[in-house]
Amino acid sequence: AKLNKADPETQNWADQFERTEAEVLKLNAMVAGTIGQELALETPEDARRLVEQTQPINPWAFEAFIQGRHQFSLVTPGSIRRAIGLYEEAIALEPDFAPAHAHLAEALAMLTQIEPLPPRQEYERSKRAAFKALEIDETNAEAHAVLADLLRYGPDWDFAGSDRHSLRALELDPNNTTALLYSHQNLQDKGRGDEGLLLLKKALTLDPYNPFLNANMVFAYGFQGDLDMAREWFERTLDLDQANFVARWALGMVYTMNGMNVEAVDVLEEAHDLLFSVETGSPEALPQLLVTLAALGRQQEIEALGAEIEEAARQRYISPFFLACLMGAL
Repeated sequence: AKLNKADPETQNWADQFERTEAEVLKLNAMVAGTIGQELALETPEDARRLVEQTQPINPWAFEAFIQGRHQFSLVTPGSIRRAIGLYEEAIALEPDFAPAHAHLAEALAMLTQIEPLPPRQEYERSKRAAFKALEIDETNAEAHAVLADLLRYGPDWDFAGSDRHSLRALELDPNNTTALLYSHQNLQDKGRGDEGLLLLKKALTLDPYNPFLNANMVFAYGFQGDLDMAREWFERTLDLDQANFVARWALGMVYTMNGMNVEAVDVLEEAHDLLFSVETGSPEALPQLLVTLAALGRQQEIEALGAEIEEAARQRYISPFFLACLMGAL
C-alpha cells in the first residue's frame, strides 16, 4: 500500500501487509487503520472497536458475500435470486457473519417488489434475517439500515422504529452505502429531498459504479424538478447496466410529472418489458405506464396490458393492487 501526494507527486508512505485468506477482513481494517494514522485522522471510538473485534472468516464465505453484493446491485428478478442464494451460501459457511444476514434481509425485501410473492410471508423472513444480524452484532450498521427500510415500507408501518434504526445505522457507520441510501429515501419521503440528495451523493462517492445507486439519482433529481440532471443520471446508469429497469422506471415517472406522457410511455414500456412477462417478473412499472397511456387516451394498449396481467394472475400470485390500477386506467 502506498500513500502519495498528488501535486507535486511525492510518495509520503508505503508499507506491506500480509495475512492469511481467512483474515481478509482484518487485513482491510489494518490497512485502513494504518493509513488513518499516517494522515493523523481522528478515528471514531466505534470504528476502533470494530477494527479490534474483526474476526477471521472463511474466504469462500467472503467471496460468496461479495458476489452477492454485485448481483443485488443489478436489480433483476434473476440477479436478486442469485444474490439470495449467494448470501445463504455465505451463511452456511460462516453462520455468525452478520453482514451476510443483513444483506439477505435486504435482498428478500427487494424480491417482493420485483417478483410477485405474497408480501407478508417474505417480509417476515426478511425481518428475521435482519434481527439475526443484530443478534450476532448489534453494531452492524447495515442490519440497522435494512431494518429501518423494512419497518418503513413493510406492513408494520412503524415509522418511529424506522427512524430510530436509521439514525443508529448512520451513527455506527456514516460511510455505509446501505445506510446512506435508505436514509436518503426516508428523507425524500418526508419532503426533505435536499438533505436526502446529499446522502445519496455521498454513497456514490463511496461506490460510484453501483447501478442501483446511480438509478436512484434519477429519482432524486426528478423529484427535485431537475429534468436535465435526471436525464444525465439515466444515461450514466445505462452506461453501467444497459438493462437497468429502475433507471427507466424513474425517468418515466419524471417525464409523467412534467407532462411529457409520450416520452414517458417509451421508457416505461421498456421498464415493464424488462421486468414482466406472463410467466415471470413483477408489473412494478405498470401503474405509472397505465397513468400515461390513460392520459394519452390509448385504451387499446391498456386493454392489451390488462389481458397480460389477468392471464398472469390466473397462473401465479399477482397483487390485487395492480388489478385495481388496471381498472382505474380503464
